Amino acid sequence: MSTSGGFSRSMPTIYGDKPKDSPFKSWWRKLLDGGRGKGDKAGKTEPRVFEVALTESIQLASIPVSYVDDTTGQQCYGFVPIIVGKCGSFLKDQGGFEAMSAAPNLTAHSPGIYTEGIFRLSGSAKRIAQLQTIFNTPPHYGANFDWTGFTVHDAANVLRRYLNYLPIPVVTFELYDDFRNGI
Repeated sequence: MSTSGGFSRSMPTIYGDKPKDSPFKSWWRKLLDGGRGKGDKAGKTEPRVFEVALTESIQLASIPVSYVDDTTGQQCYGFVPIIVGKCGSFLKDQGGFEAMSAAPNLTAHSPGIYTEGIFRLSGSAKRIAQLQTIFNTPPHYGANFDWTGFTVHDAANVLRRYLNYLPIPVVTFELYDDFRNGI
């Protein structure tokens, strides 16, 4: 038995052979593993939409979107990740985009309430982690998700988390300043 400062390193703690993780350590591990539990098999990863390139995310779990181009008047079609479509639709329906109504050439089509600080204020950490798990879990990746019990802040935060976790940002570093100056 080796000792350091008079104490045995192999001596069990008063809690048993293995010290229990603190709530912070437990939370930190859950945060780092994307909300996956201990049941995950080491080395085996299921396809996911968080922390992968946007193109991979769209190939894995996407929904169709359409809009009318303001300049040409033509109907345009495309695909976005399910999480982007679902969160965007929920935020629009709930009035999360209050800045739209303040813009001179835009009209607000949202029947819901206007929410101040939509991306600034944090939602519930527990609900955000639940949303991340829902949108990151095959086979449906949240396609049939019901928003009951979740807030616009939860939706905005999980959307922001998704965008922050992209390995290649939507707005590249080279275009970042131009993008910020244009707003």
